[in-house]
Amino acid sequence: MRTLVRDRETVYFAKRLPPEAEVDSSGYETGTMLAQYDEPEEFSLRVSPLTEQGEIEIFGAKSQSMKKIVESVINTDLVGVDYLDSAWIGIEPNDEFSNANYVVARAPMVTPRQIVIFLESVIPNGNA
Repeated sequence: MRTLVRDRETVYFAKRLPPEAEVDSSGYETGTMLAQYDEPEEFSLRVSPLTEQGEIEIFGAKSQSMKKIVESVINTDLVGVDYLDSAWIGIEPNDEFSNANYVVARAPMVTPRQIVIFLESVIPNGNA
């Protein structure tokens, strides 16, 4: 499956790390665990909306706010992307990495030839 460079978008992925305990102003743990993410990596990928009937049936109403990435395993290092990793599509990560507009919605499907990643919008109206 060949694609032109113009069909690709810049996408950033940040790996989810083990959560860290929140500490209050006195230095005591509050019992709340905070999500932690690694430094985002930049990729040039083909991003598309969900269009296949099977995909739409799996995700239901959420399919309107989701995107799909299908790439060759040979051409990318996407094999390390996993469930709940953060993603930035169409924007660059800020210094705190808190402005992610998508999250990996399920474990990527890896075949000998390709990897398929489903992303769900974290923007409330789903129009990221």
